[in-house]
Amino acid sequence: MRQFELSPTPRACFAVDKASDDLFRTRHTRRSDQRQSRTAGGKRAVKTATDHSASTGQTPEMAAHNRLWGAERIRGELLKLDIQVSKRTIQKYMRHSRSKRPSGQNWRTFLRNHAAEVWACDFLQVTDLFFRPLFAFFIIELQSRKVIYVNVTRSPTDPWVAQQLREATPYGQTPNI
Repeated sequence: MRQFELSPTPRACFAVDKASDDLFRTRHTRRSDQRQSRTAGGKRAVKTATDHSASTGQTPEMAAHNRLWGAERIRGELLKLDIQVSKRTIQKYMRHSRSKRPSGQNWRTFLRNHAAEVWACDFLQVTDLFFRPLFAFFIIELQSRKVIYVNVTRSPTDPWVAQQLREATPYGQTPNI
């Protein structure tokens, strides 16, 4: 049989289950104990997110020196140092410490700088009048887009392609790269 008692609140009276009331009081007591768990100096035993001096100094440094670490890994390392910081706070400081793009040359710059020295090859499939497939093999120079070599076959094989590359570069006439 469940026991009910009236909850004495100044604005309303309502029935509260005795088990629910005991559960609420246990949780409330646990929360108040957590609030009161302070050291003799009045500070908490564990640093929290309100103490940003330790976390804001270490988070960007950890993010910069360990590029593969995410926010969760940095949070774990800070927890080992008894610094409790949320994942969102770490992400906020990581954004400022990491550059968006790695410095250096991107692919477009590389192609622009070396296009005169690079050749490209590819196959183009076409059909004849009887709807049979033909394969055209092209080699072009990237900068001028000049066709260096072309040949056609019905069935390209590895030895055939190797022979075409030898024929396209007689007497050591090869690209620099």
